Amino acid sequence: MFVDVVGERRSLLLDCGDLGTLEPAELLRVTDCFVSHAHLDHFYGFDRLLRTNIGTVRRIRVYGPEGIIDRVGGRLSGYHWNLYDEPGLEFEVIEVSAERFLGQTFQVRDQFRPAGPPVELRWRRRLLDDDAVA
Repeated sequence: MFVDVVGERRSLLLDCGDLGTLEPAELLRVTDCFVSHAHLDHFYGFDRLLRTNIGTVRRIRVYGPEGIIDRVGGRLSGYHWNLYDEPGLEFEVIEVSAERFLGQTFQVRDQFRPAGPPVELRWRRRLLDDDAVA
């Protein structure tokens, strides 16, 4: 599901399965992607989101269940990133469980290799604390 944030130049994705009906301009506005689970029909559009945004300098946050950090990292590590050494696209991946939030950042300038182990984030009731989408 693609959600335009009214009055903003950004959008949200609720799962990222088949993104074929979305225009590149729409995918370039995605700031946050919420993945309910990593079945193929809920996650295979991640590669299109990546491909559309690869030449940009921006951050996309991906929220998902336990294991989403490894899954996003696996997708990103499946490609060779030797042509990108400048600051550019970054994915901030937030793994959500009942007990904690873990975060990991993947930056194209580092060939999308994680800088270290995931870090524990402050637990909060709302994943996206944003008045524009409240």
